[in-house]
Amino acid sequence: MGPREGQNMIEPAAYGAAVCFGPRTKNFRDVVQQLLDQQAAEVVHDQASLTDFLRRCLTHEMYRQQIGRTAQQIVIRSQGATERSAAIMEQLIGTHPRWRQLPTGPPAPYTGGLGRQRTGLRRG
Repeated sequence: MGPREGQNMIEPAAYGAAVCFGPRTKNFRDVVQQLLDQQAAEVVHDQASLTDFLRRCLTHEMYRQQIGRTAQQIVIRSQGATERSAAIMEQLIGTHPRWRQLPTGPPAPYTGGLGRQRTGLRRG
C-alpha cells in the first residue's frame, strides 16, 4: 500500500490461503486479473480495508475457505506454464530456416573460464 510494488501473491494462493494485496501489482498483472475475475482475492487500499478483509476471514470460515480454495485452483491450473512455453518455443525455432542449420546434440563441454590472471584472484 506504499510506493513500492506488492509481494508475490501466488505462493499464499498455492497453499489455499485467503489472499489480499494492495493496488500496486503491475509485476503480477495476469495472475491478479485471474484472482479478481474469479473472486479468489481482494484488493485492499488502506488500513481500514485490510482490517475489514482480515476480520471477514477470521469470522466467516466459509468465505475464507472459498476464496482460498478458488485461489489454489487457479495456481494449480497454471502449473506447467514454463514447460508449455518451452515446447512452443522449440516448435517455433524448429520451423525457422535459420535455426534449422544449427548443430544438434548436447553442447560441447565448457573448457574456458576466468583464470587467476584475469581476475587477479590468488590462492592462499
